[in-house]
Amino acid sequence: MTLDMCAETCSISTKKTCGSALAPGTTIANDDAECSFTCPGNLAQTCGTGLRLSLYKDDNVATTPVTAAKPAVGNYVHQGCYSDIVQGQRALSRTSADDAMTPESCAAFCGSNTYMALEYGSSSPFAFR
Repeated sequence: MTLDMCAETCSISTKKTCGSALAPGTTIANDDAECSFTCPGNLAQTCGTGLRLSLYKDDNVATTPVTAAKPAVGNYVHQGCYSDIVQGQRALSRTSADDAMTPESCAAFCGSNTYMALEYGSSSPFAFR
């Protein structure tokens, strides 16, 4: 898994996630360093941690404006480190796991979804909302 792989395909070292909305109550972590697991496909990139998502947003999809952060993966722009479980519900509803996950493959998988996220170092929790 790398950031580009997640973007191309969009939570345990092999998971990708994407969706068009975050679950109510999803919050950003106090420090982006809380998403510190490396991506197996590119050790120079981080892919979330347990219950923490490295969240990216595609600003080409019409949604409520959100302050964007760099770097970007494909059309997805990094949004920060977010909590995954909110009131017993995942932040994004669709999930996949892949031992070769990258942010790029996650983004490709997520396609036209507003959000894609990575968790557990290589997983890309992806959701449709």
